[in-house]
Amino acid sequence: MAITNNNLPLTAITTPVGTTSVVAWTNPTYVELDDTNTADTSPAKNEVSDWLRVTNFNFSIPPTATINGIEVEIKHFATYGNNIIHDNAVYLRKTSGQVGGNYASGNLWSGDDIEVFYYGGQNDLWGTSLNVADINSVDFGLDIDILNTGADALTDSIYYVKIKIYYCLGTNMQINIEGVWKSVNGVQINIGGVWKTAVCIQQNIGGVWKTY
Repeated sequence: MAITNNNLPLTAITTPVGTTSVVAWTNPTYVELDDTNTADTSPAKNEVSDWLRVTNFNFSIPPTATINGIEVEIKHFATYGNNIIHDNAVYLRKTSGQVGGNYASGNLWSGDDIEVFYYGGQNDLWGTSLNVADINSVDFGLDIDILNTGADALTDSIYYVKIKIYYCLGTNMQINIEGVWKSVNGVQINIGGVWKTAVCIQQNIGGVWKTY
């Protein structure tokens, strides 16, 4: 299985969850870099922030690849000392808009430490279907909002948002049939009497797993 770099977005904006802005994010473009600057918002008690929308992750996955999983990494901090902030919604986006399930963990943000939360993984497509064109598009990305369940409207911050894509390029194999090498376009394995198509094949060569 191939893995992209852990890419940062090239575009980040604040946009209302509904028709009217409630609590915008200031300096949303700060999440485009992995540094000490932050995008900030300050929802009041029982208030949800606007969307922090991050897109255009500059992926260039080969067009013949199969997408296997998406992993999101978000670094954040809350100034609340009593842990009253949590992620309320975390959705993938493609050209058509939000897709898949809400991957918000509901975990409270620490008021003492800078934290990194992870969403999805190498075999997780977030309850939707995504092809290479979707991932490589400038519209691909994420919508994030947060909820304050406490009393005070203090600053909540996101340092960066990163996305990593897991994918396979195909078998890239040849089999020798009667002295002639034939390219293999697909491989099937019989599991419990049912033929399954193998998306990726790996072989251990010298202690290193190689993807075909």
